Amino acid sequence: IAPIIDQAFEHKNLLAQDNIIWERKDGRKRTFLIRVAISLIGDDSMGAVITFDDITELESAQRKAAWGDVARRIAHEIKNPLTPIQLATERLKRKYEQKFEDKEDREIFQGCTETIIRHVSDIQNMVNEFSTFARMPSAKMSETDVEKICREVIVFYRQTYPDIKFSLENTSKAKYKLRADENLLHQAITNVVKNAIEAIQEANTEKPQIAILLQYSKKELVIKVLDNGPGLKPDMKEKVLEPYITTKEKGSGLGLAIVKRIIEEHKGSLDIEKSSLKKYQKFGFDKGVAFIIHLPNDSI
Repeated sequence: IAPIIDQAFEHKNLLAQDNIIWERKDGRKRTFLIRVAISLIGDDSMGAVITFDDITELESAQRKAAWGDVARRIAHEIKNPLTPIQLATERLKRKYEQKFEDKEDREIFQGCTETIIRHVSDIQNMVNEFSTFARMPSAKMSETDVEKICREVIVFYRQTYPDIKFSLENTSKAKYKLRADENLLHQAITNVVKNAIEAIQEANTEKPQIAILLQYSKKELVIKVLDNGPGLKPDMKEKVLEPYITTKEKGSGLGLAIVKRIIEEHKGSLDIEKSSLKKYQKFGFDKGVAFIIHLPNDSI
């Protein structure tokens, strides 16, 4: 903060201000607005009053509103032409696929039309994520069995990806009902596990595994999703939760941003750790990422 103070005294500004970013010991960053007010008697500077305002949440809310507007516009502009493109391509494929006498020409035609249909489907999925992010509904709280939700997610992905080892463990051996929006919480946990699967697959991880750990305490319910994928670079730890930031080749950058919004709707928080930490070794993890969902005790 020395430069802003020096600037205020040098130019005898009655009020100078600037933003600074402070990194906490746990790696999380906070943004502060600093104001320096100079006290003058005649032309002499007698001192200064310095105030600090934590504007982290304000900045986050402003970014969220801006990205929500961008997502709405993108979803609207892209969604309209997708259906006619797909229908027209499918019609061409049905009508002309068998009319090519030359086998090579027929295979080229099939490959081109299937490529168009596949990419339209990929864009449609991305548009759906844009729409979800832009129109996130308010949480409708009801008594919810979180362990049941986690089990359902594990069962679904275990059948879809049999080569990945999935596990669920309630480390506190307790069962609690949580007041939460069951559908939104299910989506959040699904998105985090899906993110872990994609990271593992892109890295071609040997002996891939994903675990969900549940921990209950007097203060909070903690849901930890661990994977043994490639992990995250230190500078991506905070950025990866922001909209349109992704480390994946085909990612939209909205999956984890949607998770963050859902957890914030539940007055909780989302953190990231290395799953190579010593405390996770007993669960069989020596690398990768741990996404940690904190839900406050007042919701239980």
